[in-house]
Amino acid sequence: MDFKQRSAELGWVIRDSSFSATHFTILTLGDAQCRLFPLDKVISFQSGGASRSDDLEHLLNDIVLPKLHAYAGRLVLHGGAFLWSGFVVGLIAQSGHGKSTLSASLQAAGCSLLGDDALILRHNPNGVVAERIYPSLRLLPDSLENIFPTIKLAAPVANFTDNRRVPFDVGIESAPLRALFRLTDPGKDIRVVQLAPAAACMAIIQNAFAFDSEDADEARNRFAQAALAAQVIPVFDLTYPRDYARLPEVHTAIFATLDMLPDTPRSETTRM
Repeated sequence: MDFKQRSAELGWVIRDSSFSATHFTILTLGDAQCRLFPLDKVISFQSGGASRSDDLEHLLNDIVLPKLHAYAGRLVLHGGAFLWSGFVVGLIAQSGHGKSTLSASLQAAGCSLLGDDALILRHNPNGVVAERIYPSLRLLPDSLENIFPTIKLAAPVANFTDNRRVPFDVGIESAPLRALFRLTDPGKDIRVVQLAPAAACMAIIQNAFAFDSEDADEARNRFAQAALAAQVIPVFDLTYPRDYARLPEVHTAIFATLDMLPDTPRSETTRM
C-alpha cells in the first residue's frame, strides 16, 4: 500500500502545490517539502526529479503519515517492534538511540520484525494492541555491514542521509502489546529497570508523535492514552553499550525480562 492509499484511509487527499488555504503546516526534509492543511485534510507537495524523490518518500512515509495518525487521535510512538510468543514487544526511543540497529539485530536473530520506527497503540477490552504504520527497516552502512553482511545492495532512504532501506520478511502488522523498552543513553553495563506508572506514562509521551505539539486538546488526548497504556503495559528502561558484539547479551536481557512477566491471556486481535 502506498502513501496515497494510506493517507486516503485517514480521510486525507493529495493536491498539487497550487492548492491554497489559510491554515497549514509546512514540513521540510532534505530537498522535499509538503504542506498539510488539517481543516481541509489536504496534503500538498510538488513532485521533483530523482534528486528529491527519495527525500519526498522519506518525508511522506516516515514523518507525515505518523502525524496524520496522531491528528486522527491515535497514540503513535517512535518505536521499533518485534514479535515474541504471539505478542508485540516495542522498542521506543528518539532518533539516534539505536532502535533500528537493535530491531535489525533481533530480526537477524530470528525474531519476526514489525518495523523500526512508527507504532500505533490501540486500546481494547483485552489490553493494548500494537500496530505498525508500515514495514520499514533503515540502517546506516556500519550497522548494515555488521548485522546483515550478505546484503550488498540496499536502496537509500533519502538524498541527505547515508541510511539504507533494508528488505525483510514482512509478517503480521498488529498483535497484543506485551511490553515496551525505552532505550536510554549508552552505558557500560546492560541493565533493565521497570518504570513506575507515572514515569512510564512520561516515557510514552516523550516518544510519541504529535501533529501539532502546541495543540492543547491533542496534548490532553495523548496524555490520557499514554496514562491508560502505562497502567496496563509494563515499561522498562534498557541501558546497554552500543557494541555490536554485545547485542546477543542485550537480546538475552530482553527475553529474560519478558519471561518473568505474569502470564497474560492472548487476544484475537492479530491482523495480517
